[in-house]
Amino acid sequence: MESFVVKASDTTGPKGCVRECMMYTDCNAVNFDMTRSYCELLDVVLSDDETINNSNEVYFSNISDWTKDEDACWPNNCPPKTRCIVGYGNLNICIPFETPCDNNLCKNDAVCINSVKDYSCRCLPGFYGQYCELTPCSSGPCKNDGTCTFSGPVYTCTCKPGYYGNICQFTPCHVGPCQNNGTCSVSGSTYSCACPLGYYGTDCEFSPCHVGPCQNDGTCSVSGSTYSCACTLGYYGTDCESKACKPNPCQNGGTCTATGGSDYECACQTGWYRLTCNKHACEDEPCANGGTCEPTGGSDYNCDCQTGWFGQTCDKHACEDEPCANGGTCEPTGGSDYNCDCQTGWFGQTCDSKYISFMCSKLNDGNQIPVKLRMKRRMGRINLKQ
Repeated sequence: MESFVVKASDTTGPKGCVRECMMYTDCNAVNFDMTRSYCELLDVVLSDDETINNSNEVYFSNISDWTKDEDACWPNNCPPKTRCIVGYGNLNICIPFETPCDNNLCKNDAVCINSVKDYSCRCLPGFYGQYCELTPCSSGPCKNDGTCTFSGPVYTCTCKPGYYGNICQFTPCHVGPCQNNGTCSVSGSTYSCACPLGYYGTDCEFSPCHVGPCQNDGTCSVSGSTYSCACTLGYYGTDCESKACKPNPCQNGGTCTATGGSDYECACQTGWYRLTCNKHACEDEPCANGGTCEPTGGSDYNCDCQTGWFGQTCDKHACEDEPCANGGTCEPTGGSDYNCDCQTGWFGQTCDSKYISFMCSKLNDGNQIPVKLRMKRRMGRINLKQ
């Protein structure tokens, strides 16, 4: 690169050169090295050939000369954000100029748009905010600790295990998996159901009737936290496990018939009675005085009494009231019947009638014949017969 020597003036001095070198990239100094600048000052030569090197601050005294490019603007190719002006010694130089966008805060590859005193940020699709610093993920749209990922103009939510939905808004309990009024709660990546008393299963899907506790075609129904069985006829018990007629409670050949629940009836054989046919009509030997008991049904019976005895239990004798009077002898004939064997001169069923004997002597033929009269206690008209 061709250089020329410029005489430094007292007013401009080396600081002016430094200032230019900090502002313009085409300035080179001689015999001087400076840090923290936009360009390096090299080989700054003082009038007494003394070289000053200081890394923090530049000091100049009696600078003799410094170098600069012949024409920084030629051929009118100033870099961006600079403009070409006539500089020191009528040389064209590129002077930078500042715009509001020079120190902009636009983020995420936004384009800065200058205005007179300020700037604005033109955001890429999906970004927003004054400086395009915000994305759709900035507002935390993903629910339930879902992870938001922005890609282009849209975002996606990566849900934790068990959660779903475009913003992870649905929990494992969303579909209401717990049946029978079970209470759903999220547990890690899944859910758990707190079942009402008596219900069980992952989703409380099993009721107390699930295992079919009712036997013998009984009908199960849930009752609070437990169950009850409606048994078919002839069965009973908590689970309808018992049969009213099994084993047969009816004794002595009786036939059992279920009437409902644990109830039953026994159709007993003749002579037997009571609930289980365990009592015989004649077992207490109700027939007295040698009478024979004959059952007739249920607890009923008849007594076949010995001769002379009668009554339901053969407890009465035909002659016990001594019906034969006047010394007559009572002879039972069957049941309550009897005959009286009367003493001489007496007759009648109970020997209450008396014979009267007398002689009839005034007969037409002059003969006499004996006559007997039957006399009762009350005398009536007497008829005489030969």
